[in-house]
Amino acid sequence: MPLPIEVLTLIVANTDPGNRHALRAASRDLRSAVDATCKALALPGAHTCSPAAAVLALQRAAACCHRWGGVRALTLRDLGAECMGPALALLNGAARHCPELSSIALSRLDRDLSLVLTTCLSSCCLASLTSLALTAPNPKQPLLLTPLGELASLTALTLVGRADGASAAWLPPGLRRLRLVAHSMNHSGIGGTSWLDAIGACCGLEVLELSWLDALDLGPEPDHPDDEFDFTKFYSSIGQLTNLRELSGIFCRVADGAADCYSFDTLDPYLLLPQLTALQRLALYAGFEDELEPVFKGPLSSLAAQCATLEELAFNVQPAADAHAALAPCFPRLDSLHITFKEHGCYPTSLRSTFPAVSRLTEAPLEKCLELAIAPQIRVLEVHGCTFDDEVSLSALATSLRVVSRRRQGFSVVVEPGPLYPPPCLLPPDILDG
Repeated sequence: MPLPIEVLTLIVANTDPGNRHALRAASRDLRSAVDATCKALALPGAHTCSPAAAVLALQRAAACCHRWGGVRALTLRDLGAECMGPALALLNGAARHCPELSSIALSRLDRDLSLVLTTCLSSCCLASLTSLALTAPNPKQPLLLTPLGELASLTALTLVGRADGASAAWLPPGLRRLRLVAHSMNHSGIGGTSWLDAIGACCGLEVLELSWLDALDLGPEPDHPDDEFDFTKFYSSIGQLTNLRELSGIFCRVADGAADCYSFDTLDPYLLLPQLTALQRLALYAGFEDELEPVFKGPLSSLAAQCATLEELAFNVQPAADAHAALAPCFPRLDSLHITFKEHGCYPTSLRSTFPAVSRLTEAPLEKCLELAIAPQIRVLEVHGCTFDDEVSLSALATSLRVVSRRRQGFSVVVEPGPLYPPPCLLPPDILDG
């Protein structure tokens, strides 16, 4: 006598996801129960290694789509051009039978296959599709992304790799979260400024994360190697995103152009930030793996438009041009602060009054750390890049900060000889490994 469907569903729910493949093979009823409760599907499986096996796995999945009505996430990874037919059949089947499918990841697919599948997505009736992640197969194979602009339902997009220069208007206008990620620090850049041409249409964008972009992604290459980059396009395009709440990431300091090698480490806050009045998180860095610092540099007064809303900030304080610009506003909601100062004259009169709500402080000058250590709201104090002689150990410094704070509980001190790495904004390299 077969078990009731309620009992079978309970068995599946209490089985480790890694064992459900074996459970599915135990009986027809259990197979139906596993398929009915499946929420995420990744193809081909880890055990599949040959192109022929991948084709077979996709064909079987396409034939079974009617059993997976509850699938919400689909991942296709490491597929070659020979999988084009079965992969298209699977997507079309999912469009018919998986009404809850909301997230798709296409990871390290053949370049032509990726183009065909994204074109298919733009014509399929996947009304629930809100999230898409794409990973190029390698740094030398940029992706043609024009079909993405037709995905009106998308609210979240992640791209890992380079965009083909021929891509046009490839950012969907309904995006609220956008992640652009180069392959790595050693393969920086996402293919130029085509993303800036398209981002102006994303007027509702709230979160923008940029990892390992370089100067060539922010502006055109200078005519002469001695000329500075013109980032006007970057400032004007991002400045249109008046709903932006989070701007974070890390830029590679060095870019290899057609004529020469270029470097940059600074963005001007006055040319961008006054328009972004909704920012709650500003954490952009520039540098290399062992040398990172906040990319926005200027007086604290350049943050006047955000001082009432910021909750997290990474900033390099520079001298003010005049006495009015030297006046530091108060940041009443700021909780997490990574701040560095170019010189002693840049310090506010009192960090405690300028940042009254900070509970996590990273890499301020040592004398300012001592001032803030006694502030009762500080829970975590991190000091990076400390270099002393052998007479003062890092552990002794950490102990001194604890003593100054007069607190034995609820207060953590981290003292490191090296710079902060990775920064909190850096996306993991295996983000789409599946």
